[in-house]
Amino acid sequence: MALESSSSFGFPGKVRRFLYRHRRKLIFTGVLVGGVVASVKYVQYRIEKWVLEEQQKYLKEMQKQQHYSKTQEHCFELAKATAFSLQENIEIKFDTNEITSQIKNEIDMKKKLELWNDLKISIFAKMVSCIYVTTISVAILRIQLNHISAKLFSKTNEYNAKSGIDDNIRQWYLSQSHNFLSTGAITDIAKQMKKLTESLTDSMPLQCKMGGVGVQSLLKSYHDKIKQHNLLKFTPKKSLDSSCITDFFLPSEPCVGDSSVEAKQVLSAEIWDIVDTDDFMDVINSCVLSSFEVLAESISLEILCSRGYGSGAVAVVGDHQSSMNDKCTLALAKLLPVVNSKMSTMCSQSYINRVLNNSLLSEFCANVYDSFTG
Repeated sequence: MALESSSSFGFPGKVRRFLYRHRRKLIFTGVLVGGVVASVKYVQYRIEKWVLEEQQKYLKEMQKQQHYSKTQEHCFELAKATAFSLQENIEIKFDTNEITSQIKNEIDMKKKLELWNDLKISIFAKMVSCIYVTTISVAILRIQLNHISAKLFSKTNEYNAKSGIDDNIRQWYLSQSHNFLSTGAITDIAKQMKKLTESLTDSMPLQCKMGGVGVQSLLKSYHDKIKQHNLLKFTPKKSLDSSCITDFFLPSEPCVGDSSVEAKQVLSAEIWDIVDTDDFMDVINSCVLSSFEVLAESISLEILCSRGYGSGAVAVVGDHQSSMNDKCTLALAKLLPVVNSKMSTMCSQSYINRVLNNSLLSEFCANVYDSFTG
């Protein structure tokens, strides 16, 4: 019995002595194992957090992309309606039908020649006015939509958090195309274009040969003159007698008594900062020159079709423009009705799509959107 009892009491003592002798090893092993377990748990936590953040970032990016795509779709619809309204008003400013009727009824050859010169000036001035007004309006409209849509999308923007952008502000911001029609801006631009046309076409007799390429060259001369006189330069603090045609396209200053004047002033200042850059002027130049090309192709195509090239005219214009110049020309007197008929082309859906899909404009708008969504 005594031996049995001594053996049972001795075992715990042996365990204690074993633990005491190997305490450093056991503590080190425990710390090592605990550290490994803690590290694994921390790595798992970081991975789960990273995966969650990536998922949230991806969902936000998808929402942002969907919102951006819807903004572009809305822009296309609004741009078409705007272009149609602008075209109608430009047609009114240059009543070429009245001049044509006078030419038909005029007997005196000297007066008839004067009327032909008036018709030449009116047609080219009308066309170049249509190109500049429509192209710049559509380009700025897309930028404005991307600007305000980005601010609406961004939930963390300090400006949105303070005041928001309500329907009244959006309507004011995007209504410049309607204000543009009612403020007499088109009349001012038409006068400037008519004055330019008189100087550029004065030495062009009605018998001279001209086609799409010639018209494109003439329009580039307009563009050079406009840039030379800084008529495309944006001037945020413009005076009432400003001659810059681009000043008419952006929102006017909000009234002081307006309840949302602060929010409107912020938007107005931001859009002026956006467009008052060299990058934006590059966008406008690219869109305008592309519009000249559209008109030139359309004129050449119509001339070729009238000479029996039919469905093959498109390929001829696209692939052999330089070699077909002689076959794509008419006497200026015969070309004027062709140019005059292209007003609808310069406001058509395909033309608006071409302006809106301009690579420089698309890239610029994407940058504006990203800048204000953060």
